[in-house]
Amino acid sequence: MDGVAASLRIYAATMPLTGLLVAFGVKALVPGHLQPTHLSDRSPILWISASILVGLTIAAPIATKALSHPPQLLPVPCADSLAYVQFHPRSVVNLQPDEAIAHTHLPQVRISDFRRSLDPIVRSLVQRQSTITDQIRTLRWATPGQTVLHALDFQDQSQRWIVVETKALPEKPAIVALCGRLQNEVLFAQSTKSF
Repeated sequence: MDGVAASLRIYAATMPLTGLLVAFGVKALVPGHLQPTHLSDRSPILWISASILVGLTIAAPIATKALSHPPQLLPVPCADSLAYVQFHPRSVVNLQPDEAIAHTHLPQVRISDFRRSLDPIVRSLVQRQSTITDQIRTLRWATPGQTVLHALDFQDQSQRWIVVETKALPEKPAIVALCGRLQNEVLFAQSTKSF
């Protein structure tokens, strides 16, 4: 797991505990649910359980914040635009020639299916006068043998569309530095380096 996703998953895992704590508190406040006669024999267990839940609810986000850190981005020489992204082989679209595969099955996508799927998106964005219309149109320039991904650039914390040669990407999840030229805010990567 990468550092960013791991810390978000840990934090997200504490949310049910927070919900449970609130539910127990609300139930205790509703008249007739908890009466002092029923609590006398279970009181120590109730207090211990409540203390553990409160402790975990408070400690987990603090520990997540203290122990998580952004990935270390090593400098990579690049004359053009540079992006650092978390790459996962199952979170991309690998473009294939139509004759190479019979049917699109993600992440392998026939080039005609990919281009055809962009048309309704562009029409919808044009109607809403969206600023990303040119970016989506630019994705049509991707060719078979390339991979299209949408990822968070760790340098400036912005979302970025990237088109890169499939062979240039690692086989396993990694942080990847991509260097290339920008066309309508879409990065066409010409070189990559994995960390």
